Amino acid sequence: MKYRGFLLLFLFWGRAEAAPYDIYVLSLTWAPAFCELDRRDKEQCQDLNQTTYAALHLTVHGLWPSYPGRRWGPQNCPSTACADRRACQLASLPDELEADLRKYMPGVEDGLHAHEWDKHGTCSGLDYVEYFQATVALAKQFESGPFAEFLREQRGQRVEFPRLRKAFRTQFGRDDAFQVTCVRRGKDFYLQEIRTCWVRKDNNHPGLMTACFKHRVKSLRGCGGGKAIIIDAVE
Repeated sequence: MKYRGFLLLFLFWGRAEAAPYDIYVLSLTWAPAFCELDRRDKEQCQDLNQTTYAALHLTVHGLWPSYPGRRWGPQNCPSTACADRRACQLASLPDELEADLRKYMPGVEDGLHAHEWDKHGTCSGLDYVEYFQATVALAKQFESGPFAEFLREQRGQRVEFPRLRKAFRTQFGRDDAFQVTCVRRGKDFYLQEIRTCWVRKDNNHPGLMTACFKHRVKSLRGCGGGKAIIIDAVE
């Protein structure tokens, strides 16, 4: 593990005050649609090809303290966690965690980690390291399994939403804990993000997956009628 003198400052200043919130929302991006249809200008998209991790797996957008059934939770909370800004930089993370974050959150190339910490992590009650450890731990649950395999196998295909829901339920045992967001091109709707909800434990860490909404119709956002969406593939 790397050691830097200012890490002691980090340990002293590193914990944010927890805001009132009930759940976490984990937002995962399907990079082929995000990069090719929405934000090709992003640095994280420049090296995207058919064999890169982000072309084959969901990757992290963010981990957000939130409330069930609401679109937004607390944001940009006052915090002394980064009183010394060097303590809240990518390089201040332990080597293994930094490597994991680069893998599971390729947006670090565009400074996404700093944005997510400032906007959401400061409201979590976790310190800088704990927040990204929790983020990576949740992301790893989507790396393999029936749902992950379904997404990879259906790349480039139009998929009926009930099949997507079934694959999610097969892996996670429920289908009321996720929301699909889409990007539209012409008459077609492409999978852009999968958002899942997680209980906030007493220690402010994410716990078990939990329901996001009381009504399943809210599990689709920007996906038209929701009958079918396209799972984009890198050309």
